[in-house]
This record gives sequence, C-alpha cells and structure tokens, in this order.
Amino acid sequence: MATDPGTTATDGVDRELLHESVYDPGEADSLLTAVTEAIGAALGEHPTELSPPLATVAAWDSLERLMAEDVSAPIEQVGFTYRGLAVVVHRGGEVRVYEED
Repeated sequence: MATDPGTTATDGVDRELLHESVYDPGEADSLLTAVTEAIGAALGEHPTELSPPLATVAAWDSLERLMAEDVSAPIEQVGFTYRGLAVVVHRGGEVRVYEED
C-alpha cells in the first residue's frame, strides 16, 4: 500500500507524510527491504543506492525480534531518522516516512 505524499497519517505525527508501505512481519528480511524501499521512494533514489546502506545503520534482526507477535512485551512501533527523514515502523507491518521536524 502506498499513500500519496502530503496526506495526514493516523499515528499522531504532525508532519508531512512522504511515503507509506506495508511489510509482512513473518517473512525473513521483510522489514529491512520494506524500510529501504520506502526511504528510497521518499528520497527518489533506487533502494540499492542509498548511502549509507540501511543494513549498516541498525540491528535489523534485533528489531524484527522485538516487534514479533510471539514475544511477551512486543514493541508497538519504533522510529528513527535517516538523511533528513523520520521513519516510523509499526509492529502490524506499516512503514511511514515523513519529513523530519
């Protein structure tokens, strides 16, 4: 699912939504791939050409485990900044990319 730029998101963030997509929490490497593609779309760059590569800026395996359905206290969402963007990843599979404040 992609959202048109400039629409308002429902996660309480009051800034411009640049891109929204969905990932499957049950698939291997799905989170990293979805976030990389979402950021690439927001920046207008090919995902494999992002610099620095997203694989080097976070512990993606750990994030996927923390957000898994089968942990005792899963994290509902995690946010971080990357190259002037604010990225919010929701446990249910949504990835939203905003302009950073």
